[in-house]
Amino acid sequence: MATRPFTPAAPSPFLREVPETQAVIAPGVSNPTGTPVGIYTAMPGRKRYVRFVTYKVSKSKINLGECVQIRWDTQFSAKLTLYRDDEILLEDAPISTTIEECPNRTGYVVYRLVGTNAYDETNWVQLQVRVVKAP
Repeated sequence: MATRPFTPAAPSPFLREVPETQAVIAPGVSNPTGTPVGIYTAMPGRKRYVRFVTYKVSKSKINLGECVQIRWDTQFSAKLTLYRDDEILLEDAPISTTIEECPNRTGYVVYRLVGTNAYDETNWVQLQVRVVKAP
């Protein structure tokens, strides 16, 4: 997959130009016009902690045999893991999705979503669902 050089419309504190002598050019990528091309790379900036934009369940109380929808949307996560009562339910979870979960026991079931950022720092949120016997 060939990439094209990027030229920002305005100067940015988050981008800096790298001289072509330091830039790595992918095989087969050339500049047919012969004009100088600026290669831009992201500057290291603030650490971004995992942000949980949305994390919710469709119902907080259900009857045994019923299912809940668990929905989440995150930002700045390099890895997500969903746990049910401290056991891995979904490893390498997508950053945004909705899943259906059907608890198989009564009592409180805790769902914890653990996010890890690019710096290997973790952040988590959790919800609980009460599962009761059907009347």
